[in-house]
Amino acid sequence: MPTKRRFILFLIVLAVMLLLKRALSQDEATVAWDPATTDFSDSITNDALAAAILGAVFGIVAGGFRVASRQFAALKDRYFTGDLVTLKISTH
Repeated sequence: MPTKRRFILFLIVLAVMLLLKRALSQDEATVAWDPATTDFSDSITNDALAAAILGAVFGIVAGGFRVASRQFAALKDRYFTGDLVTLKISTH
């Protein structure tokens, strides 16, 4: 649970880190990316987008299949959940 003390400690640590970064950083004018390594094609972006969309589609289809199979099992009186199981411990 976050408390006022932890929040203040977080702010102090954050301020120290930002000050150290500013004090020890390199001159921004001399730092540059190598243009050969930043030549990303659109295929990488398309692959990432396809993975995100297909992941959501798979989740929807898999969830729909689970719902449909549970409803079908309930209609056939074969639906059984683990919630119905109770454990009795006896000392006999």
